[in-house]
Amino acid sequence: MSREVGALLGTIEEPLSPADLTLLRHLVVEHKAVERRHRFPAVLHLGGPGRPEVGRVAQGEADLDHALRCDVLEAMLRRSAGPLMTWLTRPGGLEPQDVDLAWLRVVAAVNGETGRSLPFVVVTRDGWRDPRSGVGRSWRRLRVR
Repeated sequence: MSREVGALLGTIEEPLSPADLTLLRHLVVEHKAVERRHRFPAVLHLGGPGRPEVGRVAQGEADLDHALRCDVLEAMLRRSAGPLMTWLTRPGGLEPQDVDLAWLRVVAAVNGETGRSLPFVVVTRDGWRDPRSGVGRSWRRLRVR
């Protein structure tokens, strides 16, 4: 896949800039510091690089189908501006899970409907991964710098 097509889809492609790598590492560090429980619901976050979150949707708060998830994400997008990205925090490893793919379908649908190219990554305590391109990073012992 060319970088131009990847940019249109919101995929993360190698090589990443040092700033992007720092941002994604920060998401993992923040998730690891905030979420201390071993079991917790998956949460979709929407925000801008290096800025506070615009919104979030916790999987456990409601039984959301595909259409309702799309509506919620579009509503969050309407009240935000600037470059944004989505990330899903969840327990477990970085191997793809059903919840990853469900939210990926939502982000892809909203990208198509709104003409945006929101990147989507899955974030766990061990690292991050773009389920579309497979690009990711993981750490055995992640420490705050």
